[in-house]
Amino acid sequence: MQLKTATVSWRVFPFLAGVAFLLLLSACPSPGGGADTTAAVTPSVKQTPTPIPEATPTPTRRDTEVENLVLLTIMTCAGQLAAATGSTIAPDFATTYDSVDGNWRIEAFSKTPAITFGAWNVNDDTGAITPEDSTAEGISTPDLQCLPALARRARGRTPPLFGPPTAPTPTPLPQATPLPSRVIGSEEQAELAVWVTTYSCFGDFPLMASFAAEPDGPVRWIVEGRSNDTVYGLWTVNAITGAITPNDQVARQAQEQCAEAPEVPAAMRASQAALRVWMATYQCFDPPPPFNYFVGHLITPQRWIVEGREAKEEDAEGFIIESTETDKLFGFWLVDTNTGIISPWDQLAVDTAARSCFKQP
Repeated sequence: MQLKTATVSWRVFPFLAGVAFLLLLSACPSPGGGADTTAAVTPSVKQTPTPIPEATPTPTRRDTEVENLVLLTIMTCAGQLAAATGSTIAPDFATTYDSVDGNWRIEAFSKTPAITFGAWNVNDDTGAITPEDSTAEGISTPDLQCLPALARRARGRTPPLFGPPTAPTPTPLPQATPLPSRVIGSEEQAELAVWVTTYSCFGDFPLMASFAAEPDGPVRWIVEGRSNDTVYGLWTVNAITGAITPNDQVARQAQEQCAEAPEVPAAMRASQAALRVWMATYQCFDPPPPFNYFVGHLITPQRWIVEGREAKEEDAEGFIIESTETDKLFGFWLVDTNTGIISPWDQLAVDTAARSCFKQP
C-alpha cells in the first residue's frame, strides 16, 4: 500500500513542474515588446500656456495735432527766413509715434528751399514740446533769431544760422499837446475858491463844507453851494485861470450883491496860520475864543486863509449837532507864508484889525 502511493506521487510531479515553468515564462519581460504592466503608468508633463501679446498703446493725439504744435513753435523762425531771403517757405513734417515712451518725434523742414527746422519731441499726454537737436534748440531760444545760411548743403537740408535779434527802429509817437499849468488842481481848491469869493455875499456866512466840486472835463470844475436850509448857487471854476463864473440865478444875484473880492493868495502850515490869527485877535473878543475856533485853508502856494468861527458841538458819533443859534464869528483873515503878516479879509476882520487890541504876532 505504501509503494502504490509513492508511484502516484512521482507521476504527478513532472506535470506540476511544467506548469510552474510556464508561469515563470509568462512573468518574465518579453524581448519582443511584450506587455509590461509597470511601464503602462506614464507621468504627465505640465503644459506652459502660450502668452497673449499685449496691445500696442494707442496715442491720444493725432499726428496733425502735434504737427500744429511744432508749426506754432517754428513759425517765427520761418517768417524771419522768408523775410530775409524773399522766398516762400512752407513747413512740412515727418512724424512718428513711439508707443514705448509715449512721445511723438517730428522732423520739421521745408522742401523748397531745402531747410531743416530741427527734430522735436511732443509728449502725447501733456503736449509739451522739447527740442531734440541743436537746430531745434536754437529756434526755441527766445534771445536768438533765424538768419539765412551763408551756403547751402549739397545734400540734405540746410539749418538756419542763429544770431541776436535786430531791434526794430521804433516809430516815434506823436507828441501830445501839454495842458497849460492848472491853477485849480483839486476839488478842494475849487470849493475853496468859490467859498472865499461868495463868503461875504450871503448874510449867514456859509461854511466851506457847504460847497462841493465836480470835474467837468480837464480844465473846468462845477461847484454847488448848498446847506441844509440855504442854496448858495451853482458856479463854474476855470482850472487854468481860476476864474469863477455864476451858473444859475442864485449865483448871479450873489455876484451882483457883494462887492468884488480882492485876489486871494494862499499857504504855510494850516495850524501855524490859524495860530497866528488866534494870537493876533485873542484880546479883541470877550471872552477870548479858544484856538480850535480858527481853521486854516490852503488857496494858493503863497498864503493861507483863516476863518474864525465858533466850533459846532458834535454828538458821540462825531456828527454836528444842529443849533438854532447864530454862529459866533471871529473874522476872515489872510496869512502870508513868507512874512507871516496877517491881513483882514471881511468887514468883521477889518473892524477888528483897526482896534488897538489887534497885535501882529
